[in-house]
Amino acid sequence: MVREQTYVLGVKEEGVPECLYKIESTPSKTVTCRDRDDRTPGALRHFMLEVGEGPHTFEFRLVDAESEALGLKFYIPRGDVQNGS
Repeated sequence: MVREQTYVLGVKEEGVPECLYKIESTPSKTVTCRDRDDRTPGALRHFMLEVGEGPHTFEFRLVDAESEALGLKFYIPRGDVQNGS
């Protein structure tokens, strides 16, 4: 990434229409790609996805973007995780 880019992320949950999230990013000044000097990752951006109680299945897709991929990192508050349930 050598300039600002806009990504549209499609998020679909079973039985619910797809929601689109617009994410605008600039080149990262701190993160690099090991063994890929020709690539510059985008700066970290956030969006919130509200999830109710119980099991859920989501599908994520990159919509109409110049890039081939988009990295996602999920944060789930520790108190919301029920292991072994």
